[in-house]
Amino acid sequence: MDDLAFLLILLAITCLLSGPAALILSIVALRRVNSAAGQSTKTAAPFVRPEPVVPIKPAAPPTPLVPPAPAGQPAIPAPQIVIEPPKEKTRDAVVSLEQRIGTWWVLIAGVITIFISAGFFLKFAYEHYWIGPWGRIGIVAVAGIVSLAVGEITRRRGYGIAAKGTTALGFAILYAADFTAYQFYELIGSVPAFATAIVITAATMTYAVALDDVVATFLAMLGGFVTPVIISKGENMPMPLFGYVLVLSTGIMLCAYWRKWRAINLLAFIGTFALYTGWFEKFFRLQLHAAGPPEQMTIALSWLGIFFGVYLVLPFVYGLANRVNARNDDVWLVVINASLTFYYLWTILFEQYRAALALCAAGLSAAHLAMMGPVFVRCREDNRLRQALLAIGLAFLTTAIPLYWRMNATTLGWTVEGAILVFIGIRYRSILTQLGAVTALGLACAKLVWQLPMHTDTFRLALNPTFGTWVFVSAILWLCHFLYRRNSRSLDDPANILAQLFYAAAAILLFAAFAMEWYWNCEYNVVTTTVLCPELFIKGMILILAAFILLFILRPVCPKGVLLRGLATTFAVAAAIFTIIAFPEIYSRSFKIFANIEFAAASVFIASLFVSAYLLNRRINEEPKGKFFTVGLSLLAVLVLWVVLSEEIYAYWRCRNIYVARVDNWEVIASMWMSVAWATYGSLLLVGGFWQKMKILRYIGLSVLGVLLIKVFVVDMSAVSTIYRIMAFLATGVTLVGVSYLYQFLRKRGFFDTALAKNQQNEKTPH
Repeated sequence: MDDLAFLLILLAITCLLSGPAALILSIVALRRVNSAAGQSTKTAAPFVRPEPVVPIKPAAPPTPLVPPAPAGQPAIPAPQIVIEPPKEKTRDAVVSLEQRIGTWWVLIAGVITIFISAGFFLKFAYEHYWIGPWGRIGIVAVAGIVSLAVGEITRRRGYGIAAKGTTALGFAILYAADFTAYQFYELIGSVPAFATAIVITAATMTYAVALDDVVATFLAMLGGFVTPVIISKGENMPMPLFGYVLVLSTGIMLCAYWRKWRAINLLAFIGTFALYTGWFEKFFRLQLHAAGPPEQMTIALSWLGIFFGVYLVLPFVYGLANRVNARNDDVWLVVINASLTFYYLWTILFEQYRAALALCAAGLSAAHLAMMGPVFVRCREDNRLRQALLAIGLAFLTTAIPLYWRMNATTLGWTVEGAILVFIGIRYRSILTQLGAVTALGLACAKLVWQLPMHTDTFRLALNPTFGTWVFVSAILWLCHFLYRRNSRSLDDPANILAQLFYAAAAILLFAAFAMEWYWNCEYNVVTTTVLCPELFIKGMILILAAFILLFILRPVCPKGVLLRGLATTFAVAAAIFTIIAFPEIYSRSFKIFANIEFAAASVFIASLFVSAYLLNRRINEEPKGKFFTVGLSLLAVLVLWVVLSEEIYAYWRCRNIYVARVDNWEVIASMWMSVAWATYGSLLLVGGFWQKMKILRYIGLSVLGVLLIKVFVVDMSAVSTIYRIMAFLATGVTLVGVSYLYQFLRKRGFFDTALAKNQQNEKTPH
């Protein structure tokens, strides 16, 4: 067994030294081959005298034909045609790829392989008790020193690529020796171990910076971060591990500072948090599920804070020192660092220490906002970095508020923050900041919805904190719309589109606040025996709908744009459907027809539709696309008025039969008066269509009369008694005859010929 151990040890030492030895032998052999080839080229004599080669001159390019110049004018020079000889295909691309594979890729793979084999050898030797601790450390240290010596010797002889890789391997092996001597064998204390690690790190970084060798830094960094994983015995020792990682990552990032290497900071960050994640998942997550506070929570939080501070500050040291704007990868590193840090804070603290998590979020916010100070002083033009720090800081502040306070202050804080971010985003034209504003305002709106219902008991109408919060958020959204509106230059400008969106959000939120406030008022505050709550709610809602239709149209409160016009039309259609369906339900007593509060409320709603169409028509030149919405609102108003008139007549006779005195055949009487009303209404529409020269209005009037005709012949013929049938037919017939005479009169006056000629002229006129 001893002989076998001796042979294995000898084999391991041979493996460790075979890489550098093979490299030296290859270099020597290559140099001898090159020198031999040069000598053979000089001494070799030609055995055949070559014949002189007469070069074949290429044919002259054809002279282009140039017409003779007129008399008295200078001759036009013939254009010069240059024919370039065809380029010969070379093998540079193939050779370049081959050289990259044979030098860099193979070198990196070889270095990593040798380093891993050394680590596994040490682990195997430890498990089988072959060599004493000092012997194992000595073997590793000697291998590292030999690699350094070989690398330096070959570098001075002109083999830079291989030399750098070999030197990086030596530094990585020395890292392994130092860490193993301290953590596993306890041959040295923590102070000598960390001092040695610092010396190795300093030497590695000095070498890399002096030679401007990013590959050496990468390999040394890889070896440094992989060492704890390979040599690990599975013991929970976070303090030495994280102390070692801190020294390694700090040295690496200082190296990146001097040489401004782009990828080093990110790779160091990945290595640091990879080791932290490995320890967290293997040892600490189990403590979170145990009863009571985790044993190592202080260690986990402390080192998390240290790593967060390192990767918040060090990526910007070079830029701040040299007044250079931060690069994109540095900014993204800060974002990833903040996100990953908060993830671990959330995992550790959310379940049992929510207030502490809120304070940590506030601390992260303060750190990022404080970082803006040095950036502003040293790099005033680095708006991108300042905006990123501001967005992250305010995002953490937004997160801290609901974790600590559970009241309306959360919503108010998010809303104010959103307005501030909108102002900053517009001022500095930062898309990221504006997205943060939308997020904050979205969270505020979501918080309002989450806290529904608004009331669960009696309250003061409109004078309560909940309703005030809804109004406040709506006002802030309107303010954001105003900020974008000031910066818009045209209807198609993105700022104008955002202004419309914010205005729409403000109006919808305010409408929801008024609607729910009125609903809960009717539910909890109204206690009366004369007026039922559903009827009161419907009347109030009709008035609220009428006001908010105008709010989507009224200028200068509402901005220009087809988006809001479309939303106003959609809102008006929904409000009209609600009014048509709910209007018959508000009559629960007898009333005077067309002279009651209920019909007055419906008339206000219909008037708001007409006024909205009129306001849009006044600005038809400013917004050409508004003509469609003007016509739509006008037709909607006409339709709602027709239906409401019919419902008013029907409800009048129904309530008279119920609450005054029994009326025989009240449904027949109501149907007859509805026919009279339809005939009158259709005639008025025709007159209005001729007066305003609106063909669509005349078609609607004819449609109403057509529906009336169908009603008379289908419904009234079978369901109405004789006397009422006579009255319905008489009213319908007289109306239709009158309409016919009206058309004949206007035809003689040339009304239709004039309208046709005008339409043809408009079609021929180019737009």
